[in-house]
Formats: sequence, C-alpha cells, structure tokens
Amino acid sequence: MRIVMTLLLVLSCCLTCGQAGAQSKTPFVARVKSDRVYVRAGQNVNFATVAVVNKGDTLVVLSQSYGWCRVKVPAQTKAYIKAEYAVLTTPEIGEITADKVNVRCAASTDAGILGKLERGNRFYVRAKEGDWLAIKPVDQLSAWVKEEFLEPVKGASVPSLLYPSPTTTAAAAATSVTPAWSKFIKKLAGDQVEINGTLKKDEQGTYRIYKDTTAVCIITGPEAVLKGFVGSLVDVQGRMSPANGTDLPVVKLSKINLVL
Repeated sequence: MRIVMTLLLVLSCCLTCGQAGAQSKTPFVARVKSDRVYVRAGQNVNFATVAVVNKGDTLVVLSQSYGWCRVKVPAQTKAYIKAEYAVLTTPEIGEITADKVNVRCAASTDAGILGKLERGNRFYVRAKEGDWLAIKPVDQLSAWVKEEFLEPVKGASVPSLLYPSPTTTAAAAATSVTPAWSKFIKKLAGDQVEINGTLKKDEQGTYRIYKDTTAVCIITGPEAVLKGFVGSLVDVQGRMSPANGTDLPVVKLSKINLVL
C-alpha cells in the first residue's frame, strides 16, 4: 500500500511539473491577478520595491526561478544612472559614454541593479538629480514579481520592443529637424558642455548665450558672476540639464572666461 501511495505521489508531481513547464516557456505575457503587487529589484521580498502593479496589468515575463518571475520593468519604474557616464544629446535624450553602466533603482551606488547599458545606448531623461540622471525604462531593464500573482495570457504575442529607444523614435525624427542652437554647443566629458558666444540678460532676469542672432542656451549661476559679463563675448563651460519648459537647453555654470 505504501509503495502504491508513493508511486501516486511521484506521478502527481510529474504531471504538475509538466503542466508548469508548459506554462513557463519564456518569454510570455502575463496578467496580474491581484491589486498592489510589488515589483522588486531582486528575487526576494527583502529587495527594494521599484513599482506597484494592479489587477489586470500585463507584464512581459523573461524567466522563472524558485517561485519568482523576472519581468521587463513596468513603465512607472524609476531608474537611475550616474550622470558622469552619459552625455545629453538633447535636453530630453541621453547617450551612454562608458562600458557596461549599471542602471539602479535609486540614486545611490548601494541601490539594486535593474540592468546595464552599453556605450552608445540612448535613453529618455526624466530629471537630473544631483550626480544622477533619472531615466525612463529601457528594454534592458528587468525586475522580479512573485509567480503566484501572475497568470499567462493565452495567445498574447510578446512585443519585440516594449520601450523603443530614442534611436528608433524621437532621435530619428530629431535628425531631420536639428535645433539651430545644437551646432554651437560642444560636448565635453560626462554632461559637461562648452559654448562660445555673447552673454545677454532679458527683462525677466534670464541669462542667455547668443551666437550672432541665435539663442544657444540659458545660463544659470551666481548673479554676482554673470552680471559682470553681460554684453561680452565669453567662453562658458557647464553642465547641461534636461529642459524645464523652455525650447533651449539649460546650462549650469561651472566656468566662464572673457574672450578677448
């Protein structure tokens, strides 16, 4: 009797494993079964929460392991890279300038790693936060969800790209309509740039660099320093930031010299 029961248990386990294996052919699209399901930076409840998804949301499952699913990060996920490893090609688009740059779930070198970007990879910028860039999700990023909260969506096709890069979208369009100011900005290491032009101040107290009649950028920095160069031809170096509601890039002053 004991032998019979053992055989039945083994058979049951084999059938169960076979069914799970049929469902776990990756990648596949899965639907969230509950509200407030945590997406984590690692395969453990002790890892940081990077996003919260709700019933009915869908995720792309990349792999499964020990009751967890590795998924492409949801659109609301916050991701960060060190600004020194990238340059802003426009105020909203960045490009990686180093090899294998870690993308983390918070602006800290102690934060969990969501993936890596390679030299030349482009991304959309959300904000500049100190020495870090907050970026929008890219296809190279993944996180983890408990398998029990997901169910496969039968017949759903997996998108080849969940987050098209600026190379295939906005950046491609930008090449056909290049802003007039872009040719006057010289990119240096990291997010540093150099501009040569005339410094002017408008009635609202905003400082701008002009090359002939073309406004090149907005300059921010100490009033006591900038006001002494108004009307003069200057060479400026600084850190380019994402746009803040203007059509021009914003450069935070780090160095200014009079051009004689």
